[in-house]
Formats: sequence, structure tokens, C-alpha cells
Amino acid sequence: LMMDGGRVGGVITSDGEGHRQSIVARRGVIVAAGGFERSAEMRQTNLANPTNPDWSAGSPGNTGDLIRAGEKIGAKTGLMHEAWWAPVVLWGGRPVVLFFEKSKPGMVIIDRKGQRFMNEAITYNSYGKCVYGEDYSIRDRVPAFIIFDRTYRKKYMFGGLLQSGMSPDWMNRSAFGKNGLLQKAPTLRSLAVKLGVDPSGLEATARQMDKYARTGVDAQFGRGSDAHDRQYGDARVKPNPCLGPIEKGPFYGAALYIGDIGTKGGLVIDNDGQVLDEAGQPIPGLFAAGNCTKTSDYKLGTFDFPRGWFMIAEASELDKGPLALRFFGKDFALYRGESGRLVCLDGHCKHMGAHLTASHTASIAAHNEQIEGDAIRCPYHSWCYSTEGRL
Repeated sequence: LMMDGGRVGGVITSDGEGHRQSIVARRGVIVAAGGFERSAEMRQTNLANPTNPDWSAGSPGNTGDLIRAGEKIGAKTGLMHEAWWAPVVLWGGRPVVLFFEKSKPGMVIIDRKGQRFMNEAITYNSYGKCVYGEDYSIRDRVPAFIIFDRTYRKKYMFGGLLQSGMSPDWMNRSAFGKNGLLQKAPTLRSLAVKLGVDPSGLEATARQMDKYARTGVDAQFGRGSDAHDRQYGDARVKPNPCLGPIEKGPFYGAALYIGDIGTKGGLVIDNDGQVLDEAGQPIPGLFAAGNCTKTSDYKLGTFDFPRGWFMIAEASELDKGPLALRFFGKDFALYRGESGRLVCLDGHCKHMGAHLTASHTASIAAHNEQIEGDAIRCPYHSWCYSTEGRL
């Protein structure tokens, strides 16, 4: 970044061969260069350890160069310890992110003792704190290990490898072994030895999962107990679409690492996208957006997201009825229509000036008559608003 009289006046670029070029910006510089997930140094310094850029599925060019350039001129940074975490396995040294595989029945994730420590079907971003711990201080769960049996392998795709019901193992020999995606063994005990996992611990965990599959209840971590889990499970499997026995050999396993699809932290910006200095003042001429930023003052509670991503409610809250929300100095009404569609619109009735979802005692709301199709009625005078907020 080039400074010109206390103002950011442009950038100096390099083509990788030592050729440098100065680009002058008359109005300002906007930094939108992604996070730092591919920088070994910045990961080691800022993220939970152990960590490795080879575990990231982010863009190879996201090495945090402009975050560091901002720091050099006094820019403040924040949320540098967070990433868009995701569980990955390695295939030929390349990371493969597991999005839906972790929710299918007949699979389990364990530590080196062969023991479970989490709900495997949880959101991929939650894997960071499940593995590293809430304060990112746990180090002995990396790698963890993902285990499944012949039934899972036959029915479900895994990490880009088609299910054996469509593409048998003999057609995918490179997927197994030292540089492959998976290890394979005739028994759980022999698979544990290959992976460096406690055999007795793994066998005990498999017996436990068999019990949960029969009852449909994961008594330890509640896998398959909410809509997110079940969405990615197998609806054909009863009583719980996310739970199945691990009992038929051969058995399969792989080391599981905590990778990501990008980092979350970076240059702190205000609501106008201006980069702030350590004193909280805008740096003239410098703006930023995206994964190389961290917003400063939206004050949306304890949920830490970079600018542009906000949690406004939890799905379970809508089971109790419409919600009244207030963000950015404006009132909103949030509800789930009869079709299941989520609707968020201006919170006030144009006729009454009253909040559409703040009252639970007004007659229409109290009698659960407020939602009609995907439209919503004023709880006082029954004026009806479409999902676009039109009368």
C-alpha cells in the first residue's frame, strides 16, 4: 500500500518475477483479496494448532498479503483466530472437504483412543470448536479418524469416490492405501492398527453406535436430533436417518483434519467499509470487504462473522412462532410460512403502526391465526401482508 500525505494513495504490485508496478488510486483503495488460509506463517500464528495450509480448500492465492500490508500502515485486525472450518480428508496430498458424508448412517468419527467426542452430523463450520475445543486449546484430536463399514461404502459417495454399488473397490485401487483416500481392512481391529487407533476403543464405540442405531437415539451427542442433521442423513433409514450400525466388513477409515474453506478475520472496518486504525479511526483512502475483513460494530451478539454474514435467529426459535427482530436501527418480522418458507420483512403494519410480531397476546396472535399461507396478518386489525411486504 502506498501512502501519500497520510492517505492511502495506491498499491505497489509484483508479477512474481521481481517486476514491480505502482498503481495510483485517486479516490481510494478497496482491499478484497480474500483471507490468509494459504499462509503457513499466518495460520501458525493466528489459528488453532496443529494446522496446515495443505488442509485448506481455499484459493491458493489467499495468503493474507494485503492484511499484512494493512498492518504495516497501522490498520487494526480482528477475528484472526477464526476460519470457515470444515472437516477434510487427504487424497494424494489434496484436501477433500466432507459436507454431506458426515451425516450418513453407519459412520463414526473418533480420536486416537477410539472414542467419539462430537455429533458428527453437526454443521461443517462447527467442527473447529468440536475438535479444538471452545477455546481452541485442545491439540490431541488432530488428526481424528472417520470410520465406516461395507454398507456405508456400498450406499454413499465419500470424498469424491462413488459408492461401491456403482463403482466397486476393484475399479478404484488408487483410492486405497498410502497415498489414497482410504485405508481398508477386514476387521475393525485390523483397521485400527493401520490407522494407529486403539483397537479396543474402536470396537467398543462400534458396539455403542449399533445400540444407538437400533433405538434411534444418540445418547451421547444427539446426532440426528435436529432438522439440519436429518436433512443430510438418509430418509430411508429408520428410526434415525443419521444413525446406522458399523458391523459389516470390510471396514474403511481415514485420517480427518480440520481444514477450512477460508479464514474469517482481517482488517477491521466500519459500517461504510473504511479500514480502521488501532485507535478506531478510519484510515483515509483505504476500504476493504469480504474474508480479509472483520466488521467493528454491528453488535449482533456473540456470533462472530465477518462483514456480510450474520446470524439473526436460530431455527428452533421459529418453532415457537413469529419473532420480532431489530437490527441496524430497523424493526423486522421473521416467521416461517405454512409452506416452510422463511420470511423476513418490515416489522410494522402500515395501517396500525404496530409491530407485526411483537405481540403474543393480541387476539389474532393469541389464537395462532396470524400466518396464512406464507403471508402474515397484523395481530390487531388483521391486515394481511405478502412475503414482499405488500398489503
